[in-house]
Amino acid sequence: MGAKEIASLQQPQKMKSYENMQSSKAQNVNRWICITIVLGALVLAEKSNAQWWNPFGPSDYEECSEKAAIDAKSSQALQILLRACEAKFAGRRKLCGGYTFYDARQNRYFDINGPNPSKKEAADIEADYSSYVENQKETAEALRKAEQQAAILADRMRQQAEIRERQQIEENRRAEATLLNRKNIALQGVKIMSQSIKCDYPFLVDRL
Repeated sequence: MGAKEIASLQQPQKMKSYENMQSSKAQNVNRWICITIVLGALVLAEKSNAQWWNPFGPSDYEECSEKAAIDAKSSQALQILLRACEAKFAGRRKLCGGYTFYDARQNRYFDINGPNPSKKEAADIEADYSSYVENQKETAEALRKAEQQAAILADRMRQQAEIRERQQIEENRRAEATLLNRKNIALQGVKIMSQSIKCDYPFLVDRL
């Protein structure tokens, strides 16, 4: 068998081997693409702010604010960038690790695992807020009733004070009338006695 015949026999085998290698590479590429998509989906699912994940961007508010301080060319630009950081990251880094989220509606801080509350953490915060609203309503209603009762009590006390004042005025009037009556009776008695007494000093009788 000549060299040309041997070469012609080996050529289909080389082509088949090349095709198999290319197919294997394509399968590997597809496998890595699928893995990348799945991992990306998992990462995005954990991002509660629903923004595209950027591996080169800031990971939390602190990094974002530091970058803003470097990139800003003016104080006005810095304020704009910081507001963007606040809109992107709701949590704030804690010194001891982890993050905290401040809910201004409740004036309360919540510990969270990441720079933004997860779906479960957000749901828990909303549940606490609902309880907070109900407690506020109950407190306001209790305060309203207490104020109403206090107003009723104050009005009752005022009425009782007015009654006591009128009674005291009437008692004083009666006491004055009784005293005046007794005084008049005493004066009449003195006059009767002075008229019945024969005294050698008539000017003394006139004074009585």
